[in-house]
Amino acid sequence: MTLLRLSAALAALVLAAGACSADEPATDAAAPANTATSDPSPTPAEPATKAGKSHTHDPDDPHKVRFDSARGRARTSAGPGDHIVFGTTVLVNEGDTPATLIEAELVGEVPASAVEVVDARVHEGAVAAGPWPNDHSHDAVPLDGYELAPGAEVAVLLVLEVHEAGTWTWPKVAVDYTSADGERHQITCRHGLRIGPA
Repeated sequence: MTLLRLSAALAALVLAAGACSADEPATDAAAPANTATSDPSPTPAEPATKAGKSHTHDPDDPHKVRFDSARGRARTSAGPGDHIVFGTTVLVNEGDTPATLIEAELVGEVPASAVEVVDARVHEGAVAAGPWPNDHSHDAVPLDGYELAPGAEVAVLLVLEVHEAGTWTWPKVAVDYTSADGERHQITCRHGLRIGPA
């Protein structure tokens, strides 16, 4: 059985039950990758609190993919031409069979013409949002095709290129993977990213 958990490793996150969605089979009609929501006004910092964990899953999914809930937003600043990384979302395989990662994306409504995800990688530890490349660049490997062994965990690193100045917010992260039987799944979590002007 493949059992994945999506969590966040950023200290300034609000952890609350129900922040993450249940596992859903991926479809071609899913939200497009590399989109975000324009956020013209600054958002006050959210307090760091711990209200519990949510281990939700789709009751019809025999693999019972699960993840920790994590709601909050990592923040960084960048200007046109800058590359940044968002790597505070951690994926854990709590099952007894491997899972093969396919893709990860930030979910929102800002066009890729403003900011786009140009690479998805994995790393053994969480990486704070900030400039890319950084000290962790040489340890990160491509996410697509990465086999997450039972009991293993990795941080999902999304590398973004900023094309337009502004304040951009993505409210969620989505990760697609295949379980050992070849079935494709998607899990999402309300752990997002806010990029402000440099």
